[in-house]
Amino acid sequence: MKIIVRVFYVFVLTALLAACGTAPTPTATPAPTEAPTIAPTETAAPTATAESTPTEMAMDMHVADPFNVSVAQYFLDSAGFHGIATTLAEKKVIDATYLSTVTRVQKVLVHTTWPKELNDQAQAFIKSLGEFATALTDNKVDDAVKLSATVHDAQHELSHAIDGWAATAKPGMTDADPFRVSVAQYFLDSAGFHGMAETLASDKKIDTTYLSKVNRVKKVLVQTTWPKELKDQAQAFVKSLGEFATALEADKVDDAIKLSDTVHDAQHELSHAIDDWMASAKPASGESDPFNVSVAQYFLDSAGFHSIATTLAEKKTIDPTYLSTVNRVKKVLTQTIWPKELNDQAQAFIKSLGEFATALTDNKVDDAIKLADTVHDAQHELSHAIDGSEADAHNH
Repeated sequence: MKIIVRVFYVFVLTALLAACGTAPTPTATPAPTEAPTIAPTETAAPTATAESTPTEMAMDMHVADPFNVSVAQYFLDSAGFHGIATTLAEKKVIDATYLSTVTRVQKVLVHTTWPKELNDQAQAFIKSLGEFATALTDNKVDDAVKLSATVHDAQHELSHAIDGWAATAKPGMTDADPFRVSVAQYFLDSAGFHGMAETLASDKKIDTTYLSKVNRVKKVLVQTTWPKELKDQAQAFVKSLGEFATALEADKVDDAIKLSDTVHDAQHELSHAIDDWMASAKPASGESDPFNVSVAQYFLDSAGFHSIATTLAEKKTIDPTYLSTVNRVKKVLTQTIWPKELNDQAQAFIKSLGEFATALTDNKVDDAIKLADTVHDAQHELSHAIDGSEADAHNH
């Protein structure tokens, strides 16, 4: 029954995405303000493809994995369903970005293998996302207002249920997986710890959003299986996140200021250590995983390549955040094992990201403008190809 339900939801999701294929390009989450920490000339990890030799047997695809569930929870909790519900209720107007936000989250959740005790609740939430997407697509404002409230409430309930399950869940992998480490690094580097530290030091006031950001990152890092040479450093960073969260929750401003500096410095150090490890890391499995591809697609589609291309063309100026955005996406995509039918297209896209990063680093504005258009167009094409590949896989 579980398989039938999952197939049904994937079918519904595919149909919805096909129907909204001409929708306006989504406005991505604003890029973080901290300066890039990654040099574009870094040595890339070996390209991961479906033909790669696995270093360990792939885990059972029908068993819930705490890392995957924590990543799904991260997207679930950071989608902004509260803000969507509040704004819809007040303005009675559907923002064009809502649909892309909903469908991006739904794609990841559809490909998540849920623990038995959470599956019914997760599938009900996925269904509510589908209904919300339909209302948004059809521009049915009253329905969208009601469904946004349903989705918001269900999101909180599912996230709390995940917390309860994760507290006693056993690790899904014993060996470090470069893809998973790259995902953890993405969350680590995009959390905005630099901005938190600066704002806390200048304003001497705790923003209410800091605690949720810190806890979201911490949950993923706790469930990450780290390589031996990074484990102590990663665990020390997780501990500092916990201490920072405690200070934030207790509204201890002075402690929070000191700990924000500790967390920010440690974040840079851990990320650099991850880069060094990635240079020679080997894929943990030789097979493409639909969940991993859906996560890669999420990062691909939420990076903001449309807005980067548009702003570059208009202002003829390179924003320093562009480079870190490009490199973060590139790292995850490089470690993704792609289905055979998508691999050439994905590798071409990764190459274009590298060329774009070089132009940004060298401050070559004209080259960056051209490459921004190339990357933006290729992003849409690769995302559509991913959707088509998944639809074909479920139809056979």
